[in-house]
Amino acid sequence: MKQLFTKQERYVVLFLIAGILIGAAVRLLNPNIRIADTSADHVSTFEKIVKQMDSSHVHAGENLNSASRGKAAEDFKIDLNRATIDDLIALPKIGPALAKRIIEYRKVHGKFQDISQLINVKGVGKKTLEKLKPFIFVTPDEQ
Repeated sequence: MKQLFTKQERYVVLFLIAGILIGAAVRLLNPNIRIADTSADHVSTFEKIVKQMDSSHVHAGENLNSASRGKAAEDFKIDLNRATIDDLIALPKIGPALAKRIIEYRKVHGKFQDISQLINVKGVGKKTLEKLKPFIFVTPDEQ
């Protein structure tokens, strides 16, 4: 009589069945194990959280959410001529690399005379400058 599976195929089938049985047993014995759910609802919730985080800014331990952003934008201003890397990173659209370029630009070219000079820094375009304007200022050059 001809067998349906070869010896190796039987071992593979037995291995798969054993894996399924062990997985089912673990699931039954520990119901707290959760299977990752990547449904559209969870992805949508994640996107909302990311957008909320992107639209809020944290500085000196103060969380600036969208409800308080109007007044907070007035309170959260940094001087481009005195800002540290950490201060710059706290601004919207500025990461560590761009913050370093801003400080390097300041070292090479001297103090900013106007916030519009920020556009001369590689990585800062018109849109980025517009988003930063409510949060930045420059001190007048002391002579």
